[in-house]
Amino acid sequence: MTALLGAVGGPEVDVSPAAALVTVLALVAMAAVGGFFLTRPELWRRLWFDRVDPRPAALMRIFFGTIVLVNFAGLLWPSGPLEHSVARHLFTDEGLWLTELARQNYGGELRTLWDPEHGFQRWTDPLRVLWGNFTVLHFRSDPGFAFPLYAAMLGSLVLMIAGWRTRAATVVAWVLVETFYRYNPIFYTGSDNVVRVFLFLGMLTQWGEAYSLDSLRRRRRAILEEGASALPALRKIPAWPLRLMMLQLCCIYTATGLLKSGSTWQDGTALYFALNLDHFYRLPQTHVVTWAHHFGVLPALTALVRWFEIAFPLAAVGVVLNAWERERAAGCWPQAPTWRRTLGVAWLSLAWAALAIVLGIAAFFTLPHRVPSDWSQTQVVLLVAAMTLPLPAAVAMAYLGLRRFLPRVHRFTRHWLLGKRSWLFFGLGMHIGIGMSLNVGTFAEVMVATYCVWLRGEDLDAFWRWVGSRRARPGENGRPQRSRWEKLLLLPVDALRYRRPAPKPVVLHHPDDASVRRAALLRLLDVAGRLVFEPDDASAPESLRVRLADGRVVAGNAAAAALTAIFPALWPLRPVSWLPGVGALVRGLLSQRPEPASERDREAEDPPPA
Repeated sequence: MTALLGAVGGPEVDVSPAAALVTVLALVAMAAVGGFFLTRPELWRRLWFDRVDPRPAALMRIFFGTIVLVNFAGLLWPSGPLEHSVARHLFTDEGLWLTELARQNYGGELRTLWDPEHGFQRWTDPLRVLWGNFTVLHFRSDPGFAFPLYAAMLGSLVLMIAGWRTRAATVVAWVLVETFYRYNPIFYTGSDNVVRVFLFLGMLTQWGEAYSLDSLRRRRRAILEEGASALPALRKIPAWPLRLMMLQLCCIYTATGLLKSGSTWQDGTALYFALNLDHFYRLPQTHVVTWAHHFGVLPALTALVRWFEIAFPLAAVGVVLNAWERERAAGCWPQAPTWRRTLGVAWLSLAWAALAIVLGIAAFFTLPHRVPSDWSQTQVVLLVAAMTLPLPAAVAMAYLGLRRFLPRVHRFTRHWLLGKRSWLFFGLGMHIGIGMSLNVGTFAEVMVATYCVWLRGEDLDAFWRWVGSRRARPGENGRPQRSRWEKLLLLPVDALRYRRPAPKPVVLHHPDDASVRRAALLRLLDVAGRLVFEPDDASAPESLRVRLADGRVVAGNAAAAALTAIFPALWPLRPVSWLPGVGALVRGLLSQRPEPASERDREAEDPPPA
């Protein structure tokens, strides 16, 4: 076995003599990790079988599904009618491949197990085909057959995003997306593989328990039909699919960073060349790119991007560490006797020792120019292992020392160096830059969508509080008075940091039980907590009346139209809320009763603001 190591185009290095030893050491490390979790099963349960807030997963369902939907819908009308679409070129027999050629090139075992004239020979052959690279389009791919499947795929993605029969819609969406991906993989990019993996994991995730029609219907039924005495809470979901998504993102980043081993990544010219290739850049920018490289901006970004990807697993370490600190302070972290903790440390030490030897072998083969010619493999392995083995103990002692003697440095390390906010914000900026400057498909959008699973319910609560606030004026809520130049330079920071509560509309409802329950339905969509509820004897039973921030009271359809500015799910309707009929549509979506005639008269006298 050989491997290409070092720079692109470098000499081949034979690593086969070490393959057997590395395999044994990897198995030893995995067995040791298994022994650790057998010793500490409570940590295994805490890691995989905990139940968590469903909102981050639901947010990913919406963002991720929207990106996939827009990507596939865009293949229908990129530059002309359906007859000339990219989808027709890629996925039908009137495009790049005839059905038989696609089956021969990409059909896997189907090309030998199935014959167009005689079909399958044995009853087990369909099962063998399903196990392989199967797609129904390898049997038939004319436009009359492919495009209805394509429409069904888009429809299932819409249902998944909306959260209607979410689990079934997600399964159908994954099956149909795979149907088209497997027919013709010639157009694949990295983002397409990410879509396939995370959509599969989405089938295993109960991501329809929040921000979905399923959740809304269940909670609405509990309020109106079952007479719930309190607002039904969101049901927590199993954490293990979300953990797999987090680990998958770590693997993607780390593998991508390690593969950036060519000479252009070593000398810092990779971004310079990428931004000058007309195949990648969105706009010609040679002069700007040249100056940015000359002044060291692009070499610095090249190194930052590479090491960010290689070191991204530290974000996962930070998540575990912060959870331990948080639950330890709350007294709910799983406890174990001393002997089990000691045995667990011994298992982890064995796993680390095996990995240290693997690192030594890797150093011997990958760094031949830095190893003295008269050194043997054993000497290099022993040196690297001696340098690597004490690292976990040294890091643990340093961390405990910071927590005890330097609490501010400890807090900075937890929340910023290892905190997910730093890693995710840098990744967000990196992908925004990639999306704006390079034409790499939907890679940037898909990767950012996966960040949602790293959030906690508390993070979303803080975000919605920020959405429901307004920019503070100088001298208000701690915002300092600044000079003219400071105000210009720090305006974006001050606008994001110093906020004040926004005026809250008041929902006026009759005090009887039916009216209280009808008004409570509005709380199901008020994710930012921007509404105040107030009993009002003057309101008709089960009617919808809202007192706006300016003091005016609107009712019925006008009140429903005004609420489009409050509920995020109705924000797309806000620009057209003034159109006739939109208020009635929104009122129906909010499950509010039509207002009595007297309320309609009042609404006509006091129309809502545009």
